[in-house]
Amino acid sequence: MTVSQNVLVITNLEELHAVKKSWLSLEKKANVKSIFNSYNWVETWARHYANYIKKLFVLTYWKKGELTSVLPLYMNISNEHAAYFVSSFEPTHIETCSEAQDFLSTSVEEVIPHSIFIDCLREHNVHSVTFNNISPRSFLCQWSRKLSGYHTIKQNRERFYISLPEGIKKLEKKTRRYRNTASRAGVTIHRVTNIDEFEEVFNALIELNSKRWLDKAKPAIFDESEFCNFHRELARKSLAANRLSLYYTKYENKIFAVNYSFVSSNSIVFYQSGIDTSFRPNVSPGNLLHYAQAFDALHKGMEVYDFMSSAHKEGYKTQLTSTSESVFSFTLHTSLLSYAMTELTERLKMIKKWVVNRGR
Repeated sequence: MTVSQNVLVITNLEELHAVKKSWLSLEKKANVKSIFNSYNWVETWARHYANYIKKLFVLTYWKKGELTSVLPLYMNISNEHAAYFVSSFEPTHIETCSEAQDFLSTSVEEVIPHSIFIDCLREHNVHSVTFNNISPRSFLCQWSRKLSGYHTIKQNRERFYISLPEGIKKLEKKTRRYRNTASRAGVTIHRVTNIDEFEEVFNALIELNSKRWLDKAKPAIFDESEFCNFHRELARKSLAANRLSLYYTKYENKIFAVNYSFVSSNSIVFYQSGIDTSFRPNVSPGNLLHYAQAFDALHKGMEVYDFMSSAHKEGYKTQLTSTSESVFSFTLHTSLLSYAMTELTERLKMIKKWVVNRGR
């Protein structure tokens, strides 16, 4: 742990545990927050993915002894001089895909000053910092554009979401026929509300999700212990904190579809699903659950039902949502050499890809 000009840099779990009370207090009053920068997400991920973390690099900013902002970063074992937002850039087969990357903060005025941030990078011998899936409307986007140094900014994905209340009309229309068919067939929709129900439904999520991917001869991410154990613990904690949105469909006492989502600030964020695509009649169970969760979000006064981002601008998300935005990756290099080496590596990758494609 290092302390410099109102900044406390947390580098391990013991130090992280020491600020738990202040972090949770900040979450209650923060104007900018998400599930991905919550204490429960960061701490649970850091324990389950410890084998892939060189060290934590969580920047906490304090004023008059009170925590005002958190920027949770880490260095992974592949490059101890590169920092990333927590829960991103893990090995592909276990990646957790942290989205909505941003400060946890009361306001943009209360985040770590640019000059102090740069000083912290140099003090810890960090040559680059990379953020991914940044919304152009985020605090982080506003703040990062003013950083001195060498920048790389790329549009990399598209985020799809339903703005409430107006956006639900499209989803309501798309699912009306399936909802009527499901009702006639005796299909019921449920939300997990207690721990015993949770265990049954989460196990069904794992089984259904894994089967669907294995049937396509593709790896099933829930078969990976780090990913599965992380999410099981996180989901239990989220249930206890009333931040879990775990919905499922049932027919004759059998679960055949599950949607796994989180309450995140003023949104419900859809994260994973498991569906038995062989179920008949075809009631499009995934879409039924999206409608139920979006309607629940609307009923609770939330503003967004979020499908997260996608590399593809076409697909089921475009059919169900009314709104999208481009999200960006941003890398800051603290030296010209770091910037030049990264650019050279990217160009070599492009040349290699071109040579491979040309040879086919």
